[in-house]
This record gives sequence, C-alpha cells and structure tokens, in this order.
Amino acid sequence: MEKPAHSPDTFLVTQAQKGRDEAFQELVHRHRPGVARLVARITRRPEWVDDLTQESFISAYQNLAKFEARASFRTWIYRIAVNLSLRELQKEQARERMRLAYFEETALPDSLIVPWSATGERLILSRETQTLVRKALDQLAPEHAIVLVLRYLEELSSPQIAEVLQIPAGTVRSRLYHARLQLAEILSPLLAQPMSPSQENVSHEL
Repeated sequence: MEKPAHSPDTFLVTQAQKGRDEAFQELVHRHRPGVARLVARITRRPEWVDDLTQESFISAYQNLAKFEARASFRTWIYRIAVNLSLRELQKEQARERMRLAYFEETALPDSLIVPWSATGERLILSRETQTLVRKALDQLAPEHAIVLVLRYLEELSSPQIAEVLQIPAGTVRSRLYHARLQLAEILSPLLAQPMSPSQENVSHEL
C-alpha cells in the first residue's frame, strides 16, 4: 500500500472503505483544519468547533459506503460540516438573530460592487473593515452568509458550493449576488468613504 501521507484523497477513501483505518486517519489529518475553520466561520461559536468537527468526521466514517468517487472528499466533508453546523444554529434559534432587522431601500453605489478579475473574485477591503465584515456576516441570513464563507474564505467555486450545499449552481450564483448586495448595504456607511491606496488591501482573512 502507498504511504498514506503521499496518497491522493480518492485512494485514501477507497482504502478506508476497505476498512483500513490508517487511511481514514490521514484524511482526518488533512482536512480537520479546514473543517474546523468552516465550522467556526459558520457558527461563530468557538465552543462548538471541536465537537462539530469531530462529529463531522464520525458521520463521514459511518457513511463512507455512500461516498461517490465523482465527488471530492473535501466538498463531501464540508457538506457534512455545514449541515451539522446549521442544525446546531437552528437549535439555538440563531436564524432569527442572524437576520437583518431591516434594510433601507437605497440604491447600491457602483463602487461597492466587487469586480471579477482574471485571477478570480476578490473582496477588496481595508484591514480596518474586517471586524465590521465579521459582524455583518452575523446579520445575514444563514443561507447567504454560508455562500460568502465558502466562496471568499474557503475559495470554493460555484459548482463546488453547489455540491456542498446540494443546490443548483444557479441558486448559488443568485445567493452570492444577493449576499454581496446585503453585505455591501450593511457596510456602506464605511465603504462609501474613499480610501487611500495605503488603506486598500485584498484580504481573505475575514
């Protein structure tokens, strides 16, 4: 058997399905940091991270037989983590706390629309706005906050997000569009102010 540390995920999953625990342990080692980060970003509850991360991998292990090779293990485990995180948020009635109290019916300035570039989408935010972005994400509906987290922080493509959330790619694009508008509206009091070049940064560390 190829050494687990140098094996592709698909090979490790196949070996794990055959009962080789060391293969699954390598998958956990590879993907645990990403799953923990995703759980933390979705729930905003540090005290939940370890338990939900562990529960995600337990669920994955118990359902290995259902894993289809056409999917990537990363998107599959992310789907499990998202579902478990949402379940916990629902239990805490966090959906209502995360919704905006109201939206002002004002036009969105063109300067707040995030451009597409040859190298991919980027949120152009100064470091000073990052705390505001974290708070703004908490105000979004969960289905909108999650697509922003997966797209801009985890850097998944729209098809990958569709696979994680089990929704059509068109729905992903629609949610991204509305989520960006809502996020911009929440942040507009700050972002509408012109920034000097030294203040502008392209950042993923929201």
